[in-house]
Amino acid sequence: MKQPRLLWFKLRDLLSRHRNVRKLDDEIQFHIDQQMAENIAAGMSPEQARYTAMRLFGNPTWLKEETRATWGWMWLEQMGQDIRYGLRALRKSPGFAAIAILTLTLGIGATTAIFSVVQAVLLRPLNYFEPERIVSFFEDQASLGYPRTRVSPPTYLDLKAQTQIFQDVAAVNETGFNLAGGSDGARQLSGALVTYNLFGVLSSQPMIGTSFSPEEDRPGANQVVLLSFPLWKTQFAGNPAIVGQTIRLNDESYTVKGVMPPGFSFPDREPNSIDVWVPRAFTPEELTNRRAHYLIAIGRLQPRVSLPEANAAIRVVARQNARQYPNEMQGVSGFAAEPLQESYVHEAKPGLLMLMTAVGFILLIACVNVANLLLSRGAGRRREIVLRVALGASTSRIVRQLLVESALLSAIGGIAGTAVAIGSFAFLKRLIPDDLLHATSLRFSLSVFGFTVLVSLASSFLFGLAPARQTAKVQLNEALREGGRGSSGARHNLGNVFVAAEVALSLVLLVGAGLLLKSFSNLQHVDTGFRPAHVLTLDFDLAEARYHDYARRTRFLETVLQGTRALPGVESAALTGGLPLTSKGGLREEVTPEGLSERGNFPVFRRPLKQWMLRITAYADRLLDDPRPAEPASSRSPARCLCRRTGLPVGSCSSPRSGPGRAARTRTGSCGRSRWRRRRPRSCLGRGPA
Repeated sequence: MKQPRLLWFKLRDLLSRHRNVRKLDDEIQFHIDQQMAENIAAGMSPEQARYTAMRLFGNPTWLKEETRATWGWMWLEQMGQDIRYGLRALRKSPGFAAIAILTLTLGIGATTAIFSVVQAVLLRPLNYFEPERIVSFFEDQASLGYPRTRVSPPTYLDLKAQTQIFQDVAAVNETGFNLAGGSDGARQLSGALVTYNLFGVLSSQPMIGTSFSPEEDRPGANQVVLLSFPLWKTQFAGNPAIVGQTIRLNDESYTVKGVMPPGFSFPDREPNSIDVWVPRAFTPEELTNRRAHYLIAIGRLQPRVSLPEANAAIRVVARQNARQYPNEMQGVSGFAAEPLQESYVHEAKPGLLMLMTAVGFILLIACVNVANLLLSRGAGRRREIVLRVALGASTSRIVRQLLVESALLSAIGGIAGTAVAIGSFAFLKRLIPDDLLHATSLRFSLSVFGFTVLVSLASSFLFGLAPARQTAKVQLNEALREGGRGSSGARHNLGNVFVAAEVALSLVLLVGAGLLLKSFSNLQHVDTGFRPAHVLTLDFDLAEARYHDYARRTRFLETVLQGTRALPGVESAALTGGLPLTSKGGLREEVTPEGLSERGNFPVFRRPLKQWMLRITAYADRLLDDPRPAEPASSRSPARCLCRRTGLPVGSCSSPRSGPGRAARTRTGSCGRSRWRRRRPRSCLGRGPA
């Protein structure tokens, strides 16, 4: 009970402090008047009586300070005095205040702006239950140029079998659907084929209806669908009775199982990018194809299993698969798991951290600049400091006053810097990866506000402490003899230190910026093996129900190709299963050159587009359908390396792995080091005249 009562008395004294001060003044004056009356009664004159009474009573100001100190929370009253005095001091030096505040505004504003991006992209957790336990899987095929590829269906089953490590593992891959009917007629939808347990792994359930059951995740039984919230609202007018009804997707009937809540859009983090979810329903052939790397696999860790333990377990699985399936696992060096959030941001993370480091250096440079200004200003305030020391002010009291002035500068700079940061959000959205842009909104949140306050306080301490200590160092006797003109040697030394620190920090930034520009220039001149200038692309998906027959698909693609070639201004057109530098997985086929054993398989791509459309360099002989002669091969070309490795001349045959409709192929030449990602044929390219 004593502590609450004491706290209440202190709070009451704080709120009624002005009234208590008046009472204290009246009491001190009463004692002085009483002593004067006694002195006058003893025969002294009024002047002599007052002088004697003041000497006997003591210093009234000192007595007031000591009495107020017993009231508690004196530091709060002194802080208010320091703030008022600091504002008056800054108002007397508008030029200094403007330069210091502008410098801090730029430093704090840049730091806050970049932190807002870092917080939105790297630090803000995913909107799932216990997102730190959700991991994403990938296969490491670095030897083939793919360090992070999607997993194959058999790999998904291998991961799902690790029940001692993962509560469950789910898989998904993107696809497209054509919706027939509805309020707006036919409409193309973005969709995802998912295993039935995906929503359990994410702990996300439909807002209306139910999720998929294991029985529905089988071939022939997967004619059910979950709708996204925006599609439900726009296409079906938000009618709850849609659950249980049928809709037409790709000319097939699907029963609506439910509606997902707003914002849910897995596998994309971008909200509302996926319209429908359909059970994956693997076929037996798919579950044995280890060369088909098209699945996004995620899992939820068991409660007391760490990520390193999970990675150690799945590395063992990868080694076992490599021994059991040497041909299918060729090029796969292992499996790996990482937090789901990391899989979204791993490409953007290094750049954002580098930017955060750069603006940190900018803030340090701003602090050093303001510290130099305060040190120079302290030299002009030496007479003021000497006078305050002579009146009894302690060194700690003066340092605190000067630090409060620094904090005022930092607070004003922080407020202005926050306004600059908020104003830069529109520009900073360009730093967010495309698949995170809509899900990662930039806003001035409580965490960003806390960071700004922390940076402002740290800045005031960084640039204010050293000048304050240096300015408060006053030898009173020496200063009075010199008339307030103290030695400036120590101050000059500290100023030199600040200048050296500023030059060093600026040099680090300059060198880093130079290296970054050099790296950017090198990236601009990287030879990717093709030239995409004047090339346009068109992506499309074919409905499996209508185009399940290979001949029918081929006729459709040939029609698209011929129609594209007939367009005005089109120089050439071709089809491809994937564009360069785009996909992270897909299907792979292997061939065995004549004269070599099965261990000499080489991965190839089926039905590539015409290489000369993208100006892919031919290192030896000619490209497919290239109307122009090829350049001669150099001694270090991949073609020469391939010939030395296989000993096969141009014109020799290679046999694909066994399969229906697979004929032997004749080698016509070798391409340069273009990077490709194999996907199902769906892209049409056209080149216009240069």
